[in-house]
Parts: sequence; structure tokens; C-alpha cells
Amino acid sequence: MLFSSEIFLCIFLPISLAAFYIIKKTQYKIELLIISLLSLFFYAWNDPKWLLLLLSSIILNYIFGQVIFREKRKFFLEVGICLNLFIIGWFKYKYFFLGWAFPEENKINYLIPLAISFFTFQQISYLIDIKDKIVKPLKFLDHVFYVSFFPQLIAGPIVLAKNIIPQIVQIKNKIFSLNLFILGTVVFFIGLFKKVYLADNLAPFVDLGFSLIDNGLTFPEAWAIVSAFALQLYFDFSGYSEMAVGLGLLFGFRLPVNFNVPFKSVSMIEFWKKWHISVTNFFMLYVYSPLSLYLNRLKIGKFSQNYLLMLIIPTLFTFFLSGLWHGADWKFVYFGLINGIALIINHFWKIFKLPKLPKLFSWFLTIIVVLISFVFFRANDIDEALKLLFIMFNPSLLFLPDWFSNYFNIAIGINFSVLPFFLTGTFSLKFLVIFLFCAYLSLAIPNVADKNFKLAFSWKNSFYLAVVILFSLSGINEEVSFIYFQF
Repeated sequence: MLFSSEIFLCIFLPISLAAFYIIKKTQYKIELLIISLLSLFFYAWNDPKWLLLLLSSIILNYIFGQVIFREKRKFFLEVGICLNLFIIGWFKYKYFFLGWAFPEENKINYLIPLAISFFTFQQISYLIDIKDKIVKPLKFLDHVFYVSFFPQLIAGPIVLAKNIIPQIVQIKNKIFSLNLFILGTVVFFIGLFKKVYLADNLAPFVDLGFSLIDNGLTFPEAWAIVSAFALQLYFDFSGYSEMAVGLGLLFGFRLPVNFNVPFKSVSMIEFWKKWHISVTNFFMLYVYSPLSLYLNRLKIGKFSQNYLLMLIIPTLFTFFLSGLWHGADWKFVYFGLINGIALIINHFWKIFKLPKLPKLFSWFLTIIVVLISFVFFRANDIDEALKLLFIMFNPSLLFLPDWFSNYFNIAIGINFSVLPFFLTGTFSLKFLVIFLFCAYLSLAIPNVADKNFKLAFSWKNSFYLAVVILFSLSGINEEVSFIYFQF
């Protein structure tokens, strides 16, 4: 069931809200039970067989949470983490690590359980926070709600226990807030607009472009297609994340923000503070920081070795894991390592106080690195990614479409040709209009999901919201799955 589907918007969501607020008048936690059951139904809608896996994971981690809190030994935390990693490893990575032992046809038909990366990592953070005495174990019903709450269940954001437990504890004292409900509605529909009107309109161009890699794609076409995919991915995932935050607000819960206008970033450090924030924070808190701290304790004397242990190794290892988290494929490892290497260079540039680059140039370099990494993210395999990168960095493949020569007298030295993507003027103009519109909005739409965002009530904003809702609802007839559902 998609957030952008008619059955969700017209049936599931109204029933969930009605049940939550009607039962809430009893001042009893039965509302958590109802929403948890609805969330489990939501999860099982498309593929019920994975519901048993989700419930088993919830029960397993509830038990380990209780044991870890009572026992002082670190052993139980280690066993709990290992079991969680075994579950995700078995269902998501067994063909990646043991691919040589399985027939190729098994890999083709292999399905990954929906949302396994998100609910497993969320519960790992929960166990670690209990051991570190940051939180106390949840009651069973609270734990089920914490993991299964449907706005964040399928594709995040990853909710840390320390951020959501106080909200669960205070649920009895929460009263209906019209301002919060209105803000949630606004945030949800802006996210819906991003998904169904922006991302889904870019998707056909991106799919067509990547299907033409072996059909004589040219230099300008390659950059156009990769840039279009970057916008599609951003609007698809940020749209989902904002819908999740908006839905949380409708129920009175504040979920973490996942994006903060990342394409405005002028450095890789800034980009990864604004892109997929909840997952970035997870890896920084539970992978990078502990590893860096451990290596720092080794107290290696030489200057170069200190940087190797405290920055280079932790960063590369963290982004190797974060890349692999996206999927059981080496192309995602390349995606992670490219970003990790770029971050290391960025950090060294600051550490050694090298000359500050002009903002526009810094932004340009940042976007180029991001686009290069996204090639591996979207390509079917590494060979296809390398072919596309060869085209992107081969200016000798600079050709202009032959239909263009009918309208302009181009300077000598630029060749005209029949281009596979920019085949006709009508198609090219349509792509250009949609691309530029989306590129502008990727920079212009503010971070409405942020807790500091203030909703200004005015006729102007009301008009904008009405337009957003109108265009969003006009696109819900065609259900297109979210890109991150595969992870």
C-alpha cells in the first residue's frame, strides 16, 4: 500500500485517524494497540508472508532489550546485534556473500523482505541505547508501536528510541492540536506533490535514458539523464520522507527530518548533513564514532598514522557499510566509497586550511561528485555504470541534435547528429521544461518537515497549497512504487 494510492488516502488513513482520535477519549493506551494493528495490516498489504518476519524481529528485540537492561554484561548486546545482523544478512545479502554457491536463476527470483533494512537497524540502535543507559526498555505494546508505526515503517526515517520514547510515554496527556494537524496536512501534501507530480514525471525520461546507454548515447545526453535521475531520486525519497513526517504530525508524533534542501550544499560535508539524515546519523553514531574512538585509543604517534586511523579508515569503513546497506550489489559499495573518499578530501581541505574556493565553484564540484556516485546507484551493474561515466567524461562525444541545426547557425567545430535520447525537438523541449522546473523546485521548496518551520497563514500560501493538492491528487491514479522500497 503506497502513501500515494487511492486506497491509502481514501480508506486506510481516514479509518486510522478516526480510530486513533475516537479511542483517545478513553485516555487509555488502547489507541496504540489499534494503530499498531493497523500498521501491521499496512505492512502485510502487498506481501503478507513477511509479516511473520517483522513480528519475530519485534519479539526478539523486545526480549533482548529487557535482558540487556537487567544484565551488566556486554555479551547479551553483542548476541542481540549479531542476531539482527544475521537476519538482515540472510534475507538480503546471502547471494552477495555466497553467490558462487547458488544457481543464477535463484538470484533472479530472490525477493528481499520489505523494509528489513529500516526496522532491523532501528532496533539495533534501540539495543545499543539501552546498554548505554540512554533509554529504558519499552513495554511490549510500546515496542510494537515504536517499530511498526506505519508512517516510518517501510522506508524510514530511522527513528532513534531516545527521540520517540518520550512521545510514546506522553501519549496519554496529548490532546488534539489543530495547528499540528494542519501542519501535518501541509507537509504530507507537499511530499505527495514531490512524489506523484515531480519524481514520477521524471521517471519515464530516466528509464528511457538508461536503456539507451548501449545505443550511442552522447556527452550532453549522459549528463542530462544522470542529472534527471538525481532529481527523481531526491523528489521520490524526500517526498516519501515528508509524507512520513506529515502523517506522524497528524497523529501528534514528531518524526525526524530526512532531507534539508541538499542540492544547495557547497561541500560534501554539508551534503551528507542534509541528505538521508536519519541513516547518516545512524552510521555516524553507531559505526563511525565508536570505530574512530577505538582507533584513537591506540595512540599511534606519527602524524600521518593518526589521520589514517582517526579519519580515513573510519570514514571509508562507514561508507562501505552505508553503501552496502542500500543493496547487496558492488555498485552500491562503489556509491558509498565515492562519497567516502570525497568526504575525506573535503575534511583534509579544511584541516590543512587550503584556500577557500568560490561558492559557485564549490557547489559545482559537490554536484559533480554526487552525480558520479548516483551513476552507480541507478545503473543496472558496474559495467553499465562505467560505460555511462566514459560517455560523461568524453567531450569528443559532444554532438548536437540534427533538428537543432534548422533553427540556429552554430559555430564551426560542433557536429550535428541524430541523438538517441534527444531524438526530436518536441521530446527534447518537454524534457527540458520538466527538468528545469524540477531543478528550480529542488532548490526553492523549503524544508517544511523541519520542526523549526513556521507555517505562515496567508492567501498566497493558501493558493500555493491548493495548487499543490490539486496537482498531487491528479497523479494518484497511477501507482509508482518508491525507489527506496527496494532497500
